Amino acid sequence: MSQILLSSPSNSTILENPYKAALTLFINRQFAAATARIEPIILPSKNNNNNNNNNNNNINPLSQSYFIRLWNLYLALINLAVEHSVVATRSRNEILDSDTLSLSSISSSSSSSSSSSPEWGPDSTLRKRLAALATSSSPSLWDLATSSAASLLPPPSTLPLNTVIPLVSLVSRHSQHSTTTLTALRANLETYMASVPLENIEEDTRLAELYVLKVLLPLHDYAYAAEYVGLCAATSMDKNNRPSLIAAVTAHELRHTEELLQMEKATQLALAQARDREVKESKNLVKDTPTNLRSTTTKRPVTKSKTPRKKKSEKQQQQQQQQPHAIPPAPLPQSISLWSKISAALTFARVATVVAAILFFLTFVRTAAARARVRAALARVWSKLAHTLKMGTKVSYV
Repeated sequence: MSQILLSSPSNSTILENPYKAALTLFINRQFAAATARIEPIILPSKNNNNNNNNNNNNINPLSQSYFIRLWNLYLALINLAVEHSVVATRSRNEILDSDTLSLSSISSSSSSSSSSSPEWGPDSTLRKRLAALATSSSPSLWDLATSSAASLLPPPSTLPLNTVIPLVSLVSRHSQHSTTTLTALRANLETYMASVPLENIEEDTRLAELYVLKVLLPLHDYAYAAEYVGLCAATSMDKNNRPSLIAAVTAHELRHTEELLQMEKATQLALAQARDREVKESKNLVKDTPTNLRSTTTKRPVTKSKTPRKKKSEKQQQQQQQQPHAIPPAPLPQSISLWSKISAALTFARVATVVAAILFFLTFVRTAAARARVRAALARVWSKLAHTLKMGTKVSYV
């Protein structure tokens, strides 16, 4: 690059050679080399670094036509970078989603994702950087083009319309799902439309079509798009283009409404299928549970036995009628029956305590003297227990 600039005899040769060299490289599909030829000229930061390295080269401002050619070639490189990135991502996803996934396919997909094709150089850094410019909002592609025009074009240093149209089309095409990028692009284009005076109705019509088709419709602002077309048709826009723009707005709105309805139907269908799967899984779980578990959890209804009762014979009925009815014994008073229950409970508790104590002493006392003392104690306990039982029976009869 520096050799070309130093050997050039005039400014026109200095300016023309980089574009021709970049265009030749672009035609030969050497995109990395073409980008390296263009970026030091059109981007202010790279241009400043290049000027610091080559202080003897003072390049005059570019002509508008040459600026348009440089930026159109740069935008074509950015568009190719985005498309190649999408193709690389799609092929990698197809390999990963395939049913027969082998080790060789995984290694080949990883190597292809890490390294780019020869068209973009040894790695994919340049291609990813250019692709990010199409959807980036900080810095945006519009900001880069504006600063480039301020540095390279003579006053008033505004972006030419033939650069604005492909730039807006490129950003709108690759930012369909990025509302932030489209909103920033709308603000920049509205500022441009308000500040730059256009020369004729044809340019006004082209700019209005660009604003409606590439900015307002992707943002789904259909009401303002129809209103803007009506205002432009009444003032500066070619009236012959108004019906086609109105038809485009209406068709886009209908298509967007149909897409929303299809998305809603797909969502409802997915929810219904999920509910059906849950019901089927719950039924399968009930079927797979063992029968003994189901019997413990479910209560069986109590069925009455249907065995017929045997009828009494006539002889038994006659004997029962001849026998006198026995008089039932008179019930004991409640106080006596309650006292007998309490005394029996106390007696059982005492007996249990005594037996436990005897077992305890028998386990720990092993000498003859101790056993004699235990026998004497047991005799006394049994005599007291017999006396208590006798007294209890006397009380119960009284």
